[in-house]
Amino acid sequence: EPDLTHALAEQWDIPFVQVGQHPIEPWVLEKIPASLARRHRVLPIDVQDQRLLLAMVDPFNTDLLDELRTLLNCEIQPMLAPPSQLERAINESYGPAA
Repeated sequence: EPDLTHALAEQWDIPFVQVGQHPIEPWVLEKIPASLARRHRVLPIDVQDQRLLLAMVDPFNTDLLDELRTLLNCEIQPMLAPPSQLERAINESYGPAA
């Protein structure tokens, strides 16, 4: 799965990220509520130059990206992540779903 996702990221010219390999700072996680992260399969992984790096399975979800830009008042850098890794990282970062 990571190889396929990486190939798609290259084809689509979108940054690729393997999540779950590095801890995410709590203040970064607080930017996206757990319910939203689970529903949209996204995970904030870092903030660089006032831009939120967002691992996601659908980096073409422009409605979500626009909503987050407005909500957070910052730019969003979508990054493609392998779906199974992302699901696992969301659960590890936010805790198991209730």
